[in-house]
Amino acid sequence: MIVSKTDPLEFHKSGYEKATSRGKEFKRKQTFIAWLRLFLFLIIPFGIWIIYHGNSAGYFLTAAGIISFLVAVRWYIKLERSTREQMIITRLHLQELAAIGDDITSFDAGLEFTDTKHPFSYDLDVFGRESLFQHICRTVTLKGKTRLAELLSDPVNSPEAIKARQEFVSSLASDPSFSTEFRTAGKMNMAENSSLEGLESWLKSAPGFLRHKWIRSASFFSPAIIILLLILNATIGLSTTWLWLPIGFNSLLLGRYLAEINKIHGDLSTTSSLIAQLSGLLSVTGKYSFSTIEFQQIKKDSADVSQSINKLYKIFNTFDLRLNMIAGAVLNLFFLFDFHCLFSLKKWKSENSGLLKKSLENMESLDVYQSLSMFAFHRPGNIYPEITAHNYEIIAENLAHPLIGETAVGNILSLGKDEQLILLTGANMTGKSTWLRTIGLNCIVAYAGLPVSATKAVFPVLQLYTSMRITDSLETGISYFRAELNRLKNMLDQLRQAKSNWLVLLDEPLRGTNSGDKQSGTIGLISNLLKLPATAIVATHDAALCDLEIKHQGKISNYHFDSTISGLELTFDYTLKRGCSVSNNATLLMKLTGILD
Repeated sequence: MIVSKTDPLEFHKSGYEKATSRGKEFKRKQTFIAWLRLFLFLIIPFGIWIIYHGNSAGYFLTAAGIISFLVAVRWYIKLERSTREQMIITRLHLQELAAIGDDITSFDAGLEFTDTKHPFSYDLDVFGRESLFQHICRTVTLKGKTRLAELLSDPVNSPEAIKARQEFVSSLASDPSFSTEFRTAGKMNMAENSSLEGLESWLKSAPGFLRHKWIRSASFFSPAIIILLLILNATIGLSTTWLWLPIGFNSLLLGRYLAEINKIHGDLSTTSSLIAQLSGLLSVTGKYSFSTIEFQQIKKDSADVSQSINKLYKIFNTFDLRLNMIAGAVLNLFFLFDFHCLFSLKKWKSENSGLLKKSLENMESLDVYQSLSMFAFHRPGNIYPEITAHNYEIIAENLAHPLIGETAVGNILSLGKDEQLILLTGANMTGKSTWLRTIGLNCIVAYAGLPVSATKAVFPVLQLYTSMRITDSLETGISYFRAELNRLKNMLDQLRQAKSNWLVLLDEPLRGTNSGDKQSGTIGLISNLLKLPATAIVATHDAALCDLEIKHQGKISNYHFDSTISGLELTFDYTLKRGCSVSNNATLLMKLTGILD
């Protein structure tokens, strides 16, 4: 794997300072051009005034004023984009600096993907505030976020696919500037949800009036006549009265179809942002050369279509000049500007419409990977685990919760070699639930192609199922216990039909019933699990279940977390130990919280 030598904190600090400085510089230039643009605009009426007084030099002055004014307008727009680009880069680096300080509130939490019935995502906080998704998500494309959610919800694949993801992620993480540039290009033109539908609609439709050949001919002949009349006026003194004939014709033609043109331009507004975003993303992709096969293929595809997409973007961008009241009026009255833009769009569609879908899919895929790469880049101490195909043994050293940070306590994990099931006991707040989430989340992280929080790790390809956070439903009349039974039944049904091995994580099963039923029910559940293709960890307060290790020698191992009581002080070391827990702390905790005297 490629390992980045760049320090995340220094990278974002330096990026923030550079973007801030460049933003101020562009802003100063923008202010200068704004005044220059005003001066150039004033030249136009002055030139017309000279023409009115019979001086032919006014034509050249007016023409120079119009051309210079339009150049200044384009220059101002370019500087405006550059200023905005630096503001976006500044904001991105600030957000990442906050994330390094454990503040991820500026990133999408993926709340819409929360699913209480999912095999593991709800229990393991894959989605929601402070979730794995919120720690990872940096996507900017329309479907990038959804594709990332799908990957985290169903990350298991072949070892070859996971290893390919690891190579792709580590490659992008070695140069974090790619992610910054990619996200900046994406945020410069954030597409709306309706953009894709609008694009598909535009590709399938065509304005009826564009089919009229006489309109296309008029869009060339009328401007040509105006230019010819101006030349004749300047050379032989032909009266300017003749100019009103083609200008009047242009006005009538525009007036006839202006409502339709305005609608077309309005409908293309959201589509334009999508094309602009795609053009920017393709441009960034073309600048980098990562060694992975996947990136090289995407870059090759991008190079094949980038020129065409850029051409479409330029047509959209040129069409937007009509939004400037003065420039739009001049361009349309003299050159039938709107019609030329519409004919250019029609020609592009007929030649290149099939390129768009593939380009969008490639950029969405790259969007997911650049998002994953930032998660990897910010965790230089993490390692890419070995992924195995047929061995069901999970091995890890110093395995820690991937989202807690430096305060997380690492533990050794060995599951599947000496046992099929680990029975995890311990008193309240000793860390049983956190350990289950640590294992589950690191599995998801590993299968997504990301580095895990450990110093050594070997993960087999396993399906994942958890039962840790049960929710009842007053609306449907389902009690907590019934909801838990439904979840456990669903788990057993899937395991009985399974063609591959599963990792099952259960936290205090059957807690919704009395202690006697709970104990006998848990024993029966464990007996069933031992008959199925499952490697499991079952956390419980019931130390009596530890006797199952003797009954099922070679299949069950006891591990525990404990707490230390010294007077009225309670301490936890969160260290996993072999054997069964004998500690209790509920009464002391109730006293410390003031519930008991």
